[in-house]
Amino acid sequence: MARTVIVALVAGLLALQAPGVGAQRGRAATVLEYRLEAVSGAGRSTETFRWRDGSKSVELEPEPFMTVADVQSATAIPQKMAPGRFSIQLVHTPAGARRFRAVANRDRERQFSIVFDGAIVQSYAFPPPPKDVDDRASQIYGPFSRDEATAIVRAIERAIHARPPR
Repeated sequence: MARTVIVALVAGLLALQAPGVGAQRGRAATVLEYRLEAVSGAGRSTETFRWRDGSKSVELEPEPFMTVADVQSATAIPQKMAPGRFSIQLVHTPAGARRFRAVANRDRERQFSIVFDGAIVQSYAFPPPPKDVDDRASQIYGPFSRDEATAIVRAIERAIHARPPR
């Protein structure tokens, strides 16, 4: 009984770790994932995610191609063109960079989304060939307030330091 209460309490606290960003109804909170957009008409299962602001839903692949285990660090960065607003830079681990490059080279025609705590926070297209893929880092543009960016970075950093070594 006490263990169940503690697990529920921890899950509730994790859901509160980043103001304004919460797990979607019916989906367990995940700290950070990179997922490819689903291929329409492929007859495969997909998973529906909503944008952080609730503006739209997007069908993504059911499995992420990268997770927080592939991220080395997260940093809040002031936006030059929007004073008082922040972006978040995600630096990939060497293994994450290799994984990112492999997926980009295989799936250049598809977009991918960065999912934080069950909601899409950024979507990108891979660069077309012959342009090179920057596999070292990704950026979540937001824009976020300083408090939002700090809370998200702290949640990601906690997850990075809590992961088991590879």
